[in-house]
Amino acid sequence: MQLPELNLPESKVAAPARAAAGALTAALVEAIAGRRPTQQLDGWVSTDVLELVERLSRTHRGTEIRLRSIRVQAPRAEVVEVSAHLTQGGRSRAAAIRLSWRDGQWQATGLAIALQTDRINQVGGAA
Repeated sequence: MQLPELNLPESKVAAPARAAAGALTAALVEAIAGRRPTQQLDGWVSTDVLELVERLSRTHRGTEIRLRSIRVQAPRAEVVEVSAHLTQGGRSRAAAIRLSWRDGQWQATGLAIALQTDRINQVGGAA
């Protein structure tokens, strides 16, 4: 598979990159909330992102974390950055995800997520 041409604002990011960003963001949120097994993320996220998601899923399982919207940009051809608006119990939350093109597919290599007002959990090169 050929690497899509990126380095563009959201409106011009290639459709496959936008689709991957949306799908991976939704999967990460579902895993943290306990609606998806974290094992389903194997190969789609880096080891440190998976470890953070597993840790967060233990403390946030069963909470009503929902994905409201995402914004996608591509600062370089091999990187897509996602900013996500989440809700949790009626409160707005935020997440940033970095996807990197590795071995012919997009992989989440960074995650920063604020599920508490006083704490940001972060690993890797999050956006």
